[in-house]
Parts: sequence; structure tokens; C-alpha cells
Amino acid sequence: MTLTQELLQNLFKYNPLSGHLTWKQGRSNMVAGSLAGCVNKSGYMVVSINSKTYRVQRVIWLYMFGRIPTGFYIDHINGNKLDHRLCNLRLATNKQNQENRAAPQNSSSGYRGVGWHKGYKKWMARISHNKKRKTIGFFENKEEAWQAYKAEAAKLYTHADRLP
Repeated sequence: MTLTQELLQNLFKYNPLSGHLTWKQGRSNMVAGSLAGCVNKSGYMVVSINSKTYRVQRVIWLYMFGRIPTGFYIDHINGNKLDHRLCNLRLATNKQNQENRAAPQNSSSGYRGVGWHKGYKKWMARISHNKKRKTIGFFENKEEAWQAYKAEAAKLYTHADRLP
């Protein structure tokens, strides 16, 4: 069974300002008016519809607009996977979605695209774009490397909103 806007609007109420998706009617162990979904191990809110699990941001997009174009994702602009306000959701290609990701947990610098280069004993800024990795430069401190990364990202990326 494919999800339709009509089906979703029969099952849920959505408040675009708060981002809350709630059940219209009680179902099995769901109470009418209760928040729909739960957080999965990846940190995304998911909801089960007819024994199939869907990410809530996709359900909301379908609820509001009726379709998600093939090959597109629903991106959380501010990076908060639990913020489902309509103003925080947008269509994005996989490439654009990846451009908007945070620094990995194991980043030595705490910044995306910045790492320590043992040979040069300096902070190195690197960026990937169109399947090519580019070294931006080597810097005395990680903050300078981060500024260089941000400048390059602003030139190359269309969805680099979360760069502070």
C-alpha cells in the first residue's frame, strides 16, 4: 500500500508551526490526539502505518504537498532530526542533504572538514565536491582551517546552512 495525502490526512493532524504530528483517532495502543511516532536508533522520528515504518519528515511532506519527487530527500534545515516544523523541512537531493550534515562524532577538531595532519603538524582543511576531494590548505589553528572550509563550502555547496 502506498501512502497518499488523503490517507495521511485521515490518520493524522499536523501543526506546521509546532511540527507536531498527532493521531486523529485511537488505534490499537495509540490514543487520539497523542503524538505520532517514536525515535529510532538513528535519532529520527518514525511512525508505523499498516505495519510499515516511515520517517515522520517524509509523512509530513506527503501530508502537506501530496508527493516527494523521485530521488529527493526531506532535509532538516537546522540539523535537528526531531524538529518537524514546516519551515525547517525542505526537498534536497542526496548531495545537498550530505552538504548539510554535521561534523562526525570522531572529528579530531570538532569541525567538519578539518583534521590534524601529522606530517605537516598543522590543521588541514579539506572538502569534497562532485566526488572529488580538495585540500584547501594547512593552518596553525583549527579555527583558521574552519574559516577556510566555510568559505570554500559557501562557494561550492547549495545547502551549507548549518555552517556557523
